[in-house]
Amino acid sequence: MIFNLENPPHRFRCECLVIGAGPRGVALARAFRQAGRDVLVAERRTYPGGETISANRLWIDPAERKALDRLLAPASGWVVDPAGADHGALWPDAYKRALEDVLIDSGSRLLYHVRPVRWERSGAVHRVIFAGKNGCVLVEAALVADTTRDGVLAQLDPRCTERPDGGVISQTLEFTNTREIFGGGASIDHEHAGVRYRFYPGGHPDGHVLVDCRWQGAAGLAARRSRAWQTALRLGAKERLVHLRSTFPGLLAGRLGSIAREPWLAPARRAAGGGAPGPLAPFVTGEGLLVFSGSADLGDDEAMRLEEDLPLQLQLAEQLAALTPVGGGVDFARELPRETVQVDVLVVGGGTSGGAAAVAAAEAGARTLLVEMNSALGGTTTSGGINSHWLGRPVGYNQRVLRRIEEIDEDPYSPFASSQWNVESRAAAMLGLAHEAGVDVALGTCPVAVTVEGGRLARALCATGDHLLEIKAAVTVDATGDGDVAVAAGAPWVYGSGRECITMWYAFLPCPRPGTMRSNFHSLVYVGDPEDYTRAILSARRRLPGYDHATYLAPRETRHIKGRDTLTLEDQLLLRRRPDVINLAFGNYDIKGHSVSAWVRFGLIPPQAMIEIPYGALVPQGVHSLLVTGKAISASNVSLPSWRMQADVENLGYGTGLAAARAALAGIEPADLDVRALQGELVRHSILPPEILDRPLTPAPDEDANTLAAHVAALDDSVSLRSYQHQKPHEVATEVIPFVRVCLAPPGIEPLLVGALSDPSRKGRKLAAMALAWRGHPGGADLLHAAILAELEGAPPARLPGRHPLTLHAHEDPDHGAMSELANLLHAFARTRDPRGAALIETVAARLDLEDARFRDRKTGVFYYLDAIGDVAERLATPACAPTLSKLLAHPLLDDTVLRAPHQPDYFRERQAYTALVLSRALARCGVRAGYERLLAFTEDRRRPLREHACNELRALIGDAEPRPERWRAWVLRQTQFRSRAWNEKDDPFAAILPNI
Repeated sequence: MIFNLENPPHRFRCECLVIGAGPRGVALARAFRQAGRDVLVAERRTYPGGETISANRLWIDPAERKALDRLLAPASGWVVDPAGADHGALWPDAYKRALEDVLIDSGSRLLYHVRPVRWERSGAVHRVIFAGKNGCVLVEAALVADTTRDGVLAQLDPRCTERPDGGVISQTLEFTNTREIFGGGASIDHEHAGVRYRFYPGGHPDGHVLVDCRWQGAAGLAARRSRAWQTALRLGAKERLVHLRSTFPGLLAGRLGSIAREPWLAPARRAAGGGAPGPLAPFVTGEGLLVFSGSADLGDDEAMRLEEDLPLQLQLAEQLAALTPVGGGVDFARELPRETVQVDVLVVGGGTSGGAAAVAAAEAGARTLLVEMNSALGGTTTSGGINSHWLGRPVGYNQRVLRRIEEIDEDPYSPFASSQWNVESRAAAMLGLAHEAGVDVALGTCPVAVTVEGGRLARALCATGDHLLEIKAAVTVDATGDGDVAVAAGAPWVYGSGRECITMWYAFLPCPRPGTMRSNFHSLVYVGDPEDYTRAILSARRRLPGYDHATYLAPRETRHIKGRDTLTLEDQLLLRRRPDVINLAFGNYDIKGHSVSAWVRFGLIPPQAMIEIPYGALVPQGVHSLLVTGKAISASNVSLPSWRMQADVENLGYGTGLAAARAALAGIEPADLDVRALQGELVRHSILPPEILDRPLTPAPDEDANTLAAHVAALDDSVSLRSYQHQKPHEVATEVIPFVRVCLAPPGIEPLLVGALSDPSRKGRKLAAMALAWRGHPGGADLLHAAILAELEGAPPARLPGRHPLTLHAHEDPDHGAMSELANLLHAFARTRDPRGAALIETVAARLDLEDARFRDRKTGVFYYLDAIGDVAERLATPACAPTLSKLLAHPLLDDTVLRAPHQPDYFRERQAYTALVLSRALARCGVRAGYERLLAFTEDRRRPLREHACNELRALIGDAEPRPERWRAWVLRQTQFRSRAWNEKDDPFAAILPNI
């Protein structure tokens, strides 16, 4: 369970806990470390910089700059000087890295995306429980400092009071490509309808302008807790945009860069001081909490002065770090105030699928609450920065969203118009559609815990910025993309590929300039682990540095929830039709990473096809009143690349929301829903085509001997398996590939395939041999061995054939299965378990050039050869393979690849580490102690996916189900000899959860 307030799964201890990674929090953490204290910094966002960065207030006066120069490295490029301006401008990416570097260099620990929800004290120990994307976290500390402006933890002291309503609200709008805004001056002040606008030159040279929109409003706690106020604030930005562009012609040529993710607000609370002597007394409560913000025990004017005086904050940090607050002796346990909400449908996650699900449920008449952890709806397509579609079926609800984006973009005062969308336009479109449908939207809200009663998901507890929502829903939709709610409720699941913990790479998109994103896919992340999530962010921010990065780390793949039915790649290849189809998906096999699919390893990259998503894949096992939508549905890891396109996931979400509403309003379980009636509704909404309702669905006929013989006769070596992916952009496969038919044919086809090998006139002998290998039959080993030798003889001396040049959409190794024909043959030969494999991999390894440049060369395919060597060796599991593996692992690029640092800017090192791990597990399966020792070393890797990979392998080899590295080390030390344990897919424990992984 990842969300559990009573028994948090993640636990940390430190001497000093600092809540908030703004400049004052970073300065305080460094001062604590300089005093020799152990420090952990907890930040609710995915970046440091606090309210300054979240509100996009990037202008900085000379006094602030001078103060920050003492905290940050001046040469790190965190500030620039706009021409003619009397102020500097923060360069967001460099500023974030500089703040992170202060923490890392000082030895402080950092956790991103955690927010406090409960504060306990027992004796001299503070216990603070946090919630966030990665579950509940408990931190025990002797001293706690709340540096957040609103004093989120301070409010739990019953003596904390609210400041008066009517504070200032500020929202910053960012533009690029503007023309002649400032004229001869460096600033503009403008006022209209109670809003004061002040223009600041930004740090980017391309007509970069920041507009501070400020007005007096009800900014007290009651307003901030109002979900309607949050929605109105976001939607109201459109009115301010229209006014600005109609008033300042120079903005008409510009593009909207962003709308501030959070408004800048005056402090809303006043803590009760008195826990320290002298002038620092306002900053320490009687219960020993250090409150370092405008929420300290200061008057309203003093509080605002502190918030706007950065030099004073940094000066105070050094003084406060010398304190040792001592609180009262009364133990207590307090949590954020709760609000109880009862609805028909709760949708958790407001991304592509969740936003659609909420609108569908509300339009169907259900009272619907949508909770989204980011500051805007859209998930990957807004906060994640992915601003265009790649294939998919642009029909149904997806078209409604695109039309709304066009309406926003075609406005005469629109900030942006393009074939792609501006992420702010999409966020506005999705929020507008939800608002019009009557959806109750809670932004900046994430799950904390769930309650399951009698197998039914009865309640969900979610955390907003400063209070808890206890939500009772008839039906809940898990649209988190990661199955967060389903996992917390006890549904079975697999992470990525299971055994290897391989997923498609995550995206943390860089912004080369304001308002633009650059697509990139680099590494693995383990959602559910706050340390690994933070590591991934730290690493990604140091890759492709530019103006900024997206605020949401968008995983392409994480968990797969086990459902009533499971979607497999074989379903796609067989063009299987489903009686309970709820959505059609269309895409190319867009892997974006390393595939462990046997089909891909044999050279078959699946063609574009219409993939039918069954309703049963949305219904999780073991939990009632819950539906899962988006990429976490019950599907195998190797099936995901084709059906995960944004347009299709959006329509899938709409269908899921409609199903949830129908079940909730009828008072039945989602599993008992009349899917036929649901399909009729989806046809009406243009999500399913009408023929779905009328087509005959007859079972496939039994394949007799004549049919099997015809399948074998259809094999043709002149048709490359790779050629099936060479389709026009909207071409759809309508015939099952002969090789697929043969591989998936019932028992009895093996003698026919062996017979084909004996006839030299047969045109499909090589494919017949590969099909036998795919089925685990050794009959084709001789032909495959000969084909491998021919490939080696045809290659230049001391070289191996490079990656196949005709693999579409391939990036850096290993990607899209772009391996050479020789690597494909080696993987096929591996499944024959022929002893000649040991000599083959020795020959291949001798020809490998493991220089760093060759690793990085997109033409060489070094990764694929190493992967194939590991595949052959672990299936043979013979000492004869050990010398080859040992020699490869002794190479400097593969010898010590365990990550011990907090981050790794060079993503290629992670890919090399994965390869070293594959070779290490093969060495262990050959019965060599060094293989076990290398696997044990990986159990200390900072990258959780690699650590899980090593633990999964050690569990299988040692036979201990619990992840206990220390016990495993003792076991390895006691052994005098290790037996060989050949790898077999039938032994994979994850296959029982999701077949064909």
